[in-house]
Order: sequence, then structure tokens, then C-alpha cells
Amino acid sequence: MNLIEKIKIIPKVVLVRKKEALQLLEPAAQKLDIEVKLVKEFRTLDEAVHAMIQHFQL
Repeated sequence: MNLIEKIKIIPKVVLVRKKEALQLLEPAAQKLDIEVKLVKEFRTLDEAVHAMIQHFQL
């Protein structure tokens, strides 16, 4: 919420990986007219994390 107040931009959709996160965010999201979606993966983010791990391994 602090980030939304600070940058004054409200997302239309928030993607989460865990059901617990969905349940936690849903009440506030509804008040702000934000859709919260449960997804299995964040392909691009997962690939970036994997690439960083590979890059920093010695």
C-alpha cells in the first residue's frame, strides 16, 4: 500500500504464485478495484533468477 501511495499508480492486475498471497491481498485489492490472479509460474522472472544464479556461481 505504501508503494501505491508513493508512486500514485494503481495496477489493474497483481499476479501471485501462492494461494496464501491471493487470500492476503484480495480484501485490499477489491477495495482498490485490482484483480489478483493466481499463476503457476512467472516464466520471465524465473528465467532471470536462474540466469543470475548461473552467472554468479564460481
